[in-house]
Amino acid sequence: MFDNTPQQLAEKKLVLLYILHKLDSSVVLSTFTDFILENEIINYFEFQQLLDELSDTGFVNISKEKTPEIQITGEGINSLNYLINLVTKQQSISIDSLLDNQKHKLLMKVEYKSVYSKADENCFKISLLKVENEIVTFSLEMSVHNKKEAIKLCVNWENNAERLHSSIYNLLLKSK
Repeated sequence: MFDNTPQQLAEKKLVLLYILHKLDSSVVLSTFTDFILENEIINYFEFQQLLDELSDTGFVNISKEKTPEIQITGEGINSLNYLINLVTKQQSISIDSLLDNQKHKLLMKVEYKSVYSKADENCFKISLLKVENEIVTFSLEMSVHNKKEAIKLCVNWENNAERLHSSIYNLLLKSK
């Protein structure tokens, strides 16, 4: 599909390993993907192919969680150290500059959570949360009259949390 030589593919894999090593922490896979694509480091199709190959060879670990995270492995670090000279000075300077400006955003861990509990015979309390780096940055609590509604609200929050949070935030900012 692409006309890359084996050396060019290896260099692109090393660039991905270099970035992950510089981050020195796991990162949410979708955030990492956005970083790669927005900065035009590698196109989407090549990125997916290279990511699969890096995962298959054990150079990166991609968690199987609801929000998958990616991290370079010890084997990936060893390979990077051995072949670091294939990452050009210009590439490393460019990537380092991008990371200096965007590392905080890349390492931001955002979770949306919901919980419900029975408050009394005819009332269930619901908490909808946005948690950033283990700090609650948004909390909405409400009560409903039955368990079915409580479950539905929690499921809808978890499936649409980013959009719902944004909508609530924007509604609260509107002035009349």
